[in-house]
Amino acid sequence: MLSPESKKIKMDSTTSQVILAAVAVLIVFLVALMSSMPRKEAMPAGQIAPGQEVRSGTQTAQITVLRDGQTAETAAPVPATPPSGQTPFKALIANNAAAGTAAQGASVKFKIDTFKKLATQPLKFNIYDGKGIELTPDWLQTKDEQKVHLLVVSANLREYQHLNPSYENGTWNASAYLPTPGTYYAFIDIDPIKGSPAVIRNNLTVKEASKGTPKFPGLTPDLYAITDGVRASLTMSAATVGKDATLSYQLAKDGKVVTDIRPYTGAFGYVVIFNQAMTAGYTTARAGSDAAGNISFSAKLQSAGRYTAFAEFNVAGKVLLFPITFDIK
Repeated sequence: MLSPESKKIKMDSTTSQVILAAVAVLIVFLVALMSSMPRKEAMPAGQIAPGQEVRSGTQTAQITVLRDGQTAETAAPVPATPPSGQTPFKALIANNAAAGTAAQGASVKFKIDTFKKLATQPLKFNIYDGKGIELTPDWLQTKDEQKVHLLVVSANLREYQHLNPSYENGTWNASAYLPTPGTYYAFIDIDPIKGSPAVIRNNLTVKEASKGTPKFPGLTPDLYAITDGVRASLTMSAATVGKDATLSYQLAKDGKVVTDIRPYTGAFGYVVIFNQAMTAGYTTARAGSDAAGNISFSAKLQSAGRYTAFAEFNVAGKVLLFPITFDIK
């Protein structure tokens, strides 16, 4: 006959066995339930699930640039896309943005845009898309060897600088020499990731804004300019409205053809052309050939009028600027 202590031990053992059996049944039930649930297939590498928001750190890229006459309400939204993503991306861009007209939607904000002194000024700015998201270097493609091209030109087209800002401490930085009082135009030329190029214009003021009609440069006699002893002579062919015009520059020094012309911004020269009647935008001409000091460019000028062209060439390691003004009929 079992003692009370033995009976208690046997009861405790039986209870433990019942509990273990119950736990085992529960585990089997849960495994069966999970096996019967539909599985979520893994997405291929680099592919984004529909409706998924893609982020890099705390930033979401969404480019919204509008066509002429279009508003944010009538424009279709553009999906967010990271640099490494494969989601289809199509940005809306101003019809004539290829000619450098300021595109709507994207914007720039300068830390300081009004200056009291005639001096070299530190320019600090940030670039944003149409939704107010900042465009840092990771969200910009390299264009002509730079992430951002900053053109600073006075309202009367007598001062011009082509700068390449660097991104440091959360802002784009450049230094511009602003030697005369008045209004300057700062053009920011960018190419967003998988978007279309855009040019944004912002005004800079030195002492006070320009007033009245600007006193633009007059016609350049014989179409040549001299910088640091180098003479750049311009000849033009097919220079009529709406047709591709060929601009050919010949560089010479001390009566001899300059042959040490080195690549600059990925080509043998860089030319920006302003219509004096429409300084809100510009046309960029690209070098098509280089032969014995002769550099040819192609540009389409859409209207008759007076133009000022700023040509830059890397001569023996130094970038030289040659402004020339001409008429198109």
